[in-house]
Amino acid sequence: MNRIQIITDTSSDIPKEVSAAYDINIIPLVISCGGVEYTDGVDITPTEVYGRTLRGELFTTSQCTYGQLYERFEYFAQKRADMIYISVSSGLSGGYSSALLAREHILEKYPQVRIGVIDSFGGSMGMGFLAIRAAKMANEGKSFEDIMDTVEKAKEHIHYYITVDNFDTLSRGGRVPKGVGAFADALGIKPVITVIDGKLALLPKGAKQRGMKRCMNKILNLIGEEVKVNERTLITFAHAYDKEKSLTFASLFKERFGRDADLYSQIGTSIGVHGGPTAFAVFIDDFDA
Repeated sequence: MNRIQIITDTSSDIPKEVSAAYDINIIPLVISCGGVEYTDGVDITPTEVYGRTLRGELFTTSQCTYGQLYERFEYFAQKRADMIYISVSSGLSGGYSSALLAREHILEKYPQVRIGVIDSFGGSMGMGFLAIRAAKMANEGKSFEDIMDTVEKAKEHIHYYITVDNFDTLSRGGRVPKGVGAFADALGIKPVITVIDGKLALLPKGAKQRGMKRCMNKILNLIGEEVKVNERTLITFAHAYDKEKSLTFASLFKERFGRDADLYSQIGTSIGVHGGPTAFAVFIDDFDA
């Protein structure tokens, strides 16, 4: 029986020590600034990107390309490994379509392997949770079919709560209209953003919070309404430039729910260039809760 290799890309924001522990293969994306290209997590760090963004520099990202995916799939096909690739949401990037095309061409050349491609319907550590779950199952010897089926079900149980101090980067990236962003910033409104059907959306219940502390309390209320929080719930607090946001929220979360996060992570460059240096997020997987 072929071994099963789990593959994703740096959009997943999985900490390096975690990807190493579970043997998750990570494809680094390319980000650009001023005509210069950088390899995400290799020759530029998220902290450097955020620092330069605060100085007014504008970064852009590219999706996981057909060429990157074909090369990675072929590498493991030559080792006779089956593969499962976890993609960022098809509603946010064209990487999923590229993965399907790369799989089709690899299977023509290497029909002895199996390649599963899963649209995460999300990104960052929401996507990361799915890759970690798949890797754990692969390491336990679960079948290709069981892993695919479980991850497809689990992705419906990933909850996203994202906020930023201002709309500036979201506006520049086209995520919200510039007029709306400027108006919200003038009023000190902090949005609560989620992922619905694989696309970013403002949560109506949390869209008019003034001040980060009130915004965090609103997120806590939403979690209480929407999520089963117990000892089996998987939770990540993620920050962009300011880790203090995660620590502040952790204190509030523990007071409300009596537990800490399973992971603290930094929102990586491929996701963070859209949310900006002030982004903070909570990702929760309650599939087993």
